[in-house]
Amino acid sequence: MSKVATEVKFEDLPAEQRALVEPVLRLIDTFKSEHTADLKKKANAEDVVTKDKHDKMVADIDGLKTALNEAVAKMNRAGRSDEDEAKTLKAKAKRLNELDCKAFEGFIRAHTTADANYALREHLGQIERGEEFKSLAAAWGVEQKSLSTVVAADGGLMVLPEYEAQMEEILLETSPVRQLADVREIGSSELKLPINRKGTGTAWINEKGTRAETSTPTMSQESFYAQELYAYPQVTLTMLEDAVFDVEEWLADEVAEALMIAENTAFVTGSGNGQPLGFLADSISKVAALSYDANTNWGSWAYIATGQSGGFAPSYPGDAVGPTGATQGADKLIDLVYDLKSQYRRNADFAMSRRTLGTVRKLKDGQGNYLIRDAITASGMVPMLLGYPTWEFEDMPEIGADSYSIAFGDFQKAYQIVDRIGMQVRRDEITSPGFVKFHFRKRTGGGPKHYDALKLLKFSAS
Repeated sequence: MSKVATEVKFEDLPAEQRALVEPVLRLIDTFKSEHTADLKKKANAEDVVTKDKHDKMVADIDGLKTALNEAVAKMNRAGRSDEDEAKTLKAKAKRLNELDCKAFEGFIRAHTTADANYALREHLGQIERGEEFKSLAAAWGVEQKSLSTVVAADGGLMVLPEYEAQMEEILLETSPVRQLADVREIGSSELKLPINRKGTGTAWINEKGTRAETSTPTMSQESFYAQELYAYPQVTLTMLEDAVFDVEEWLADEVAEALMIAENTAFVTGSGNGQPLGFLADSISKVAALSYDANTNWGSWAYIATGQSGGFAPSYPGDAVGPTGATQGADKLIDLVYDLKSQYRRNADFAMSRRTLGTVRKLKDGQGNYLIRDAITASGMVPMLLGYPTWEFEDMPEIGADSYSIAFGDFQKAYQIVDRIGMQVRRDEITSPGFVKFHFRKRTGGGPKHYDALKLLKFSAS
């Protein structure tokens, strides 16, 4: 790479170079003035003193010129940024991978050009220690320091741990009631829903018969209140400022999931006191299917008993159909399905906990085929029991004595969910200095609306 000479003004030179050049300029000025005076003398006059002075000045000028040339050459070498030298320095940087030595870094910064310095600092954290570095450090007189990630005082505190972007978390289970029930947004605190319970009486009469009064249809009204569900966590201000991830976003996601789980639990087992009334609430009475009448027993669910407390009854005595050890499980499930009226069966689903589903999956028909077959639907792979989708409601009770562990029906007709206000959040960093409180809340409610559209399987003798 060739260099192009450029004119440099005296006042632009570094102080060191000006100090070297100034004596030369003074000598030149002195030489010129004295030489001019000599010319005024006679040409044939021989002045020995003047000649000696002239020769001494020329010698001094030559010495200063030599010193100046050497100094400028040295400075040019220190400041040179030739491409070949930069490549050499980059090659050294690659070979000296993972250099920890601060003295070497300081040496490089003090004695290299900007490009080479950048290249070496770029590779500073990736320099390999070996004999080549040790010999080079010794030749340069560099003090070698040993840094370690093990000892805190030797630099271990400066090595940050690596955090995985995806946080592992405990999976929480819930009941997908919202997917099946009727969900409605309301503009006030309450939804009143009139129910026509039918019951119009009729009678046949002959030509001259006397007409008697018949019964009129029965009306009822179901009310659904939007209750309030909230969460009130707090976080230190330091945590919000210094955490390596977005604490507020993470907390909002966690609270949203917790609220969803809480409301789904209430939709199944809620007491109705300041919360939704769950379809399996203890306050809702249950009537055996054979005695159930939708009009007379409004406000109650009908159930089918398995014939044995805490399980399915064994096969009927003398039953020659089915494998040895078969139970009446399949028969009772069929009874449950067909106790529901046909207009509700069109959109009906099974609901049970995952452990109950595991027990039901083992049931077989008379030919030894499992009752449950998996099918691909718009919701993914869904177990189909007797041709109906089966959902895991983790808030439903496990199979036990007198437990209502399986539900079957049209949940959209049977259960109503109302939403007044979606999730809101208010941030409070005033009331507790040093802490930030987050007030999450939503208003939702729910309850049974049609008691003839859902049936239960009770694990009891009767």
